[in-house]
Amino acid sequence: MGFQSARGKQSGVALVTVLLIFAIASVIAIQMSSRLQLDLRRTENMLALDKGAVYARGAEAYAMALVPDLLKENPQASTLASQNLPPYIVEEGVLQVSIFELSGRFNINWLDSVNNDPDEPSVAAFERFTTELGVPAAEGRDLAIAIADWIDEDDDPTGVAGAESQEYLRFEPPYRTANRPFQNISELHLVRGMTGPLFEILKPFIVALPVSSKLNLNAAPVPVILSLSEKITAESAQELISDREAAALKDIPDYLELGDNPVAGNVIFSPEYLLLSTEADILGRKSKLNSVVYLPTGRNTKPTVLSRNQSMF
Repeated sequence: MGFQSARGKQSGVALVTVLLIFAIASVIAIQMSSRLQLDLRRTENMLALDKGAVYARGAEAYAMALVPDLLKENPQASTLASQNLPPYIVEEGVLQVSIFELSGRFNINWLDSVNNDPDEPSVAAFERFTTELGVPAAEGRDLAIAIADWIDEDDDPTGVAGAESQEYLRFEPPYRTANRPFQNISELHLVRGMTGPLFEILKPFIVALPVSSKLNLNAAPVPVILSLSEKITAESAQELISDREAAALKDIPDYLELGDNPVAGNVIFSPEYLLLSTEADILGRKSKLNSVVYLPTGRNTKPTVLSRNQSMF
């Protein structure tokens, strides 16, 4: 009787052990299955993103090939602003490309210094530009000088309004000035005097392009037109916009009174830089690519990509 009781107890222990092992194995199997599903989803996401990036580059190439034709359709090439190309359907999704004119914006790199001193005409132009946008003149001028200091090669602040590395190193976290032209307008957030609300005011009208870039008068909005000279009034700027809507400008109207103003040499009448904004929606996942494109002048010249990024231009 005692022997049978002992065997019964052993059988019970064995059963509990088997059930425990089964439970542990089940938990491990569930965890492995969950981890496998997670890994599969991650892999799917990575593959979709990779495909999206490839498709976005393909959409960029597609748009680049169309730009010369778009320019031919518009012989004056006054502006290619905000042109949305028809969606391009691919096997796994859709591609969308938009083209934006950049040459009509105020290039913040025009504030590049001369011999490490702010270029006064450029500072004055920026002050006029920001004043038209509702920024107090003194604030706009101080910001222009701080921007010039950010770009110039030395670490000597320009007067009270200037700011160089020794000031930014006191910030939290500390950092240094770039001492080079801006690569992206988002860098302005690092410049002393720039605030979030002010950046949002300037953002639609500014761009970071090579210092040598010129202004397309056929695409410039009123604030940028007014930046050219203190002689230009809001009325004459509006008149210019009305004139170019009727027919693209081929030269600078006399009523702008630029005369021998050196800024006249910085004016052009066709696009020089464009933004190709591509979006690939592949397998329900979106990939975006912003490409700044340079349009060289002359025959048999092709557009070239200056830069690519997934943020602001």
